[in-house]
Amino acid sequence: VGMVEQAREVFEQAMKTAERIEDAKERAEELKGIAVEMAEVGIFEKAMKTAEKIEDANERTWALIVIAEEMTKVGMIEKAREVFEQAMRTAERIEVVGERRLALREIAVGMAKAGMVEQAMETAERIENAWHQEWALSEIAEGMAKAGMFEKAKETAERIENAWRRAWALSEIAKEMAKVGMVEQAREVFEQ
Repeated sequence: VGMVEQAREVFEQAMKTAERIEDAKERAEELKGIAVEMAEVGIFEKAMKTAEKIEDANERTWALIVIAEEMTKVGMIEKAREVFEQAMRTAERIEVVGERRLALREIAVGMAKAGMVEQAMETAERIENAWHQEWALSEIAEGMAKAGMFEKAKETAERIENAWRRAWALSEIAKEMAKVGMVEQAREVFEQ
């Protein structure tokens, strides 16, 4: 039996143990932790099954976000997109407004990194707080720039009203342009 198989077995034991925790909040936090750790070592199917057992919408959302982010890192873009969509549906059930905002912001940024630009923008629009929304837009613009979508990134940055946040986004776009040899265009963006 290989180490990965042994890890799966130990994760399974951890999950079964966590499911027996009586306190609902503690149980949800522990299951989230297990799902996240599974995703971080590439055991995605089990991570998803674990996330599905989390009753708390906030904890489940964060588990799904991390799973999708880890899938994105290893190139499982289509699957990551599905998981981000699931995280978004789950986030809508988070009752505490501040927690929902943070989750939606993280989902929007993750979607942008997975190339889900339109969905990322739609998600950012749903954030009920200008500061969090602009934070998401600035990170979406950065993600677009990293993906070589410079014009779309600049358009996104222009939508940001907060001068500091817009300046940060534009400097990140210019940095990415310079990395790919677009030095003159980067200089123009820096001067905006």
